[in-house]
Amino acid sequence: MYNLNTNLAERVQAVRENPPTTPAQAEQAANYLLYGKDSAGLSAVDRKLVYLKPKHDYSKNAPLSLDELTDSPTFIETPSTFSRTKYRTPKPSFSRED
Repeated sequence: MYNLNTNLAERVQAVRENPPTTPAQAEQAANYLLYGKDSAGLSAVDRKLVYLKPKHDYSKNAPLSLDELTDSPTFIETPSTFSRTKYRTPKPSFSRED
């Protein structure tokens, strides 16, 4: 439906001539305007004119100081010890010779 290898003015004109009627078409038109390439082969996002927040941000939180941790009411100073999971019912053992 849309040609991505046109300049921005032509893409805007194409969207104005065929306005989106559903939310899915509106999303497609927005992506068309944002990600369409110009004559240099760059989109508005590539040229850093538009910043889009990624869907998933895996950046870690800044580490807290010990003072901030001890002031927090949810901080537990005792080290956590992990034990092996105990089965509720013991595994049956059988001998292949019997």
